[in-house]
Amino acid sequence: MHDALVLGLGDSYASGEGNPDRPVRLAGAPANADFDGFPHASQGLPVRKTQPQIYLDSMSDGVRDDLEYAARARWTSPDCHRSQYSYQFRVALELALEDPHRAVTLIHLACSGAEALNGVFRGEAAREAAPGEATSVVAELQQAQELLCAKRSSDQRTYLLQTPDVWGKPNTHFEKTTLARCLALKRPVDLVLLSLGGNDVGFSGLVGYTFIPDAGAVAPIAGAYQAVTGNPFIFAPVCNGPYCAYLPMMQQRLIQTGYALQEALAISPTKVVQTSYERIPVDENDKPCKGGRGLDVFEGFQFDQAKVANALAFGKRFLNRLACSAAPTPANGCRAGDFKTATNFHFIDAGARFTGRGICAASGALETAQFRVPHMNADGSQFLGFQPENYFPFAHRTRLFVAADDSFLAANTQAGYPNCFGSPDQCPPPGDRLQLVWRGLYGGAFHRSAEAHAIVADAVLNQWARAVVNASSAAPR
Repeated sequence: MHDALVLGLGDSYASGEGNPDRPVRLAGAPANADFDGFPHASQGLPVRKTQPQIYLDSMSDGVRDDLEYAARARWTSPDCHRSQYSYQFRVALELALEDPHRAVTLIHLACSGAEALNGVFRGEAAREAAPGEATSVVAELQQAQELLCAKRSSDQRTYLLQTPDVWGKPNTHFEKTTLARCLALKRPVDLVLLSLGGNDVGFSGLVGYTFIPDAGAVAPIAGAYQAVTGNPFIFAPVCNGPYCAYLPMMQQRLIQTGYALQEALAISPTKVVQTSYERIPVDENDKPCKGGRGLDVFEGFQFDQAKVANALAFGKRFLNRLACSAAPTPANGCRAGDFKTATNFHFIDAGARFTGRGICAASGALETAQFRVPHMNADGSQFLGFQPENYFPFAHRTRLFVAADDSFLAANTQAGYPNCFGSPDQCPPPGDRLQLVWRGLYGGAFHRSAEAHAIVADAVLNQWARAVVNASSAAPR
């Protein structure tokens, strides 16, 4: 019997964001309902299914809000939107199932919103926190050290990570962070699964740039986001001709992460599998998204095809730099001068399986017709399109990403209620119209679907992870 130890680190593309373990259940509402406090319902959008129903006329706003919050989607770890649908969880599960003589221990620390500085080396704000729970998450490397390190040195190793002065602007500086060296592990780590780099080039700001016309057009949204995160809500790729400011910064952060894994956790880079990202804003013809397909939960959202094309061009550079940062080769077009140092992680890219399966892709009349949030008809007698309770979050679809409409129908995440981050004006109450945006975006929009995670898990297993774990099983302990 071999007990393989798998450590999962990284961002929302590793945590499973967008795929709650127990999706929210939505209900219809009668035309004469009292929607006070839930204006999105008065717009004809579904509300969470509660018992008793939250739209009863006799119910106070406070009781209504508490019932609505209690009916939220459930996650393995709500603070990180960590899910069992994550490719990291699936890799560990498949390794255990395929060999009856192998036990697998998974330490799944990946967290939604994580980037190298805030998330991996330092803590970050919790995605969701129930009343009385911590509103922050301990740094992933620190958690791993506390779980795995049997003996630490008294001296601290310093790491310098490059970071923007302000996201969306090219100027950067270095932030210092420290970790103790791990002199001995409690047990060896067989495999590290890592997803990192997307947030290190400003993922959320770049995504918003493709479908939000400008911050002024949706000022309340931008204001709330900036109040919570301290960064601009949207920004274009920070590039000047062939030079993109955040790509060498991302590479520097990945190299520092590799050093930390070796020194703070005594893990060789040969044990690390880093996964790539995929082209998101394309349709069934693999062309840039346009229009509002998948975005009709909020009328201000529309894909701008020119901006999408610009983001895709940046994405191509980003994915190339990511691959070259792991192992620069002439075949990948890596420029030797840019890659004097590499992480030496094993890099896995399943992007070929995603061709024509981007976030706005749909095939056939039925899938196209149901690619939206159901709305009540004019007299409030029934939902148009389909009943909200008939939405199946994990059904097979052409798209391999969670659209804003999918996020509303599956995760339906609130912004900081009832455990508010900071002052009350940063956390709109459940009925605030701003919550529509959070319910459509904050629960995993523009992230892999469960089916996509399965594809990535298979690629990781077949291309590298299975061989690494098998070799570890055969080696003397």
